[in-house]
Amino acid sequence: MIRYWYYLKNVYRQLIFILISTIGFFGAIVTIEPSLQKIQNLPAFLFVLSLLVSIGIILILFPLFKYTTPFDPKDLWIFSARSELSILFPYEEKYLKPVNDIAKLYFSKNYTNLSFVKKWYIKNPFILSILADCDRRIIGYFDILPLKEDFALEFIIGSKKETDIKPEYILSKDEMHEAKYIYFAGIAVAQNCRQAIRLFGGPLLYAAIIYIETFYKFSSPKKIISIPVTDCGRKLLKEFGFTLETEKASRLDKLDLYSRTIYKCDIIKIKRQYRFTKEKIDLSSYSKYSD
Repeated sequence: MIRYWYYLKNVYRQLIFILISTIGFFGAIVTIEPSLQKIQNLPAFLFVLSLLVSIGIILILFPLFKYTTPFDPKDLWIFSARSELSILFPYEEKYLKPVNDIAKLYFSKNYTNLSFVKKWYIKNPFILSILADCDRRIIGYFDILPLKEDFALEFIIGSKKETDIKPEYILSKDEMHEAKYIYFAGIAVAQNCRQAIRLFGGPLLYAAIIYIETFYKFSSPKKIISIPVTDCGRKLLKEFGFTLETEKASRLDKLDLYSRTIYKCDIIKIKRQYRFTKEKIDLSSYSKYSD
């Protein structure tokens, strides 16, 4: 089970609430059935029974329900632990292989190989953000590329593919704040399953929002483009207001391209909507490199 400890660390309030409710429930049964009042040391018996039932609900029933319900992008924020996650930034070569392994697992045949993306990160080390747990193990990442306008327009209409993105088509870290077109190339967690997505997806997406706000100037709107290769990715884009711009039939890569034009007010709105994720992840590495 994925990081079950994260779940356990956030159940104390729920346990107290369930315990009180369970005591009330069993107390009502005792009131209705007088014969039960003959049990020796009844208050202690009810407390122990209620505690055992409550622990069973917390440890077994709740996780089973939460981890097996149909995926909904809105659930991404529910299960994250407070102050357990952090963003490692900017790119360092030691991050390359773990990120490549995650991409290979998550995107399967559609992932871009290690040697190719390394050139991106060397050109602009700010395009990669790493999600790490409390032990600094890499458990997710996202990469967001500021594209030069001429190439971006070709990419959008489908005459260029992701594998055509050479370093010269990416703006440097000193130029990226003025980019008009931003390519959300990938976002993934270490294990491609609902549990991992629910645990780590929310903080990772929140980090992406803060990243965009920190390193891009919104004196003019930005067009964010993305190519989802999984159903989960497609749902996430739609959840964030992305719409289909170029259908796969007209593209060389045979993949749908989604886009959304983002204004400063949109960033503020999204941050407010998911502000409770703020306390779950340490983003101080961004502030070290912001202007």
